[in-house]
Amino acid sequence: PLQLAPHHLPACVCSSHGNSGNRLTGTLPPGLGAAWPVMEDLQLDSNVFTGPLPKEWSRMARLKTLQLK
Repeated sequence: PLQLAPHHLPACVCSSHGNSGNRLTGTLPPGLGAAWPVMEDLQLDSNVFTGPLPKEWSRMARLKTLQLK
């Protein structure tokens, strides 16, 4: 299994990103909040994450959809 880390997913100026069903594990990295400030749609469902949603993700102020199921 892979872990989701900021160095795997570079800074993004896009508004949508899908990384569903990739069997990613571990905790959600706080650094994505700063790396993706204009993110509106983030799809990370069908993975195996643990832990809380990082408070730093509040930097994704435009985020409308977050799928973590």
